[in-house]
Amino acid sequence: LMVGSGELLVKKLASSHFHLNILIIMCSFRLLMTLLCFTTGLPGGVFSPLLGLGTLLGLTFHQLLQSVFHIQSIDAG
Repeated sequence: LMVGSGELLVKKLASSHFHLNILIIMCSFRLLMTLLCFTTGLPGGVFSPLLGLGTLLGLTFHQLLQSVFHIQSIDAG
């Protein structure tokens, strides 16, 4: 779930509800692992794992807004 291209992560985040603390830990770990893999110099993509990280950051921001402003839902667009 936390390593790889992020496809499974995005599907899991879309279908489940995670607590804000867990999302922050997942964001930190995902960012650390992406940076670690990128700095090794081994061949591999960075684009797809960053999409998973972006999904995590967006969901974390959404839950943070919900907890601060007590908003029930936020519509896209």
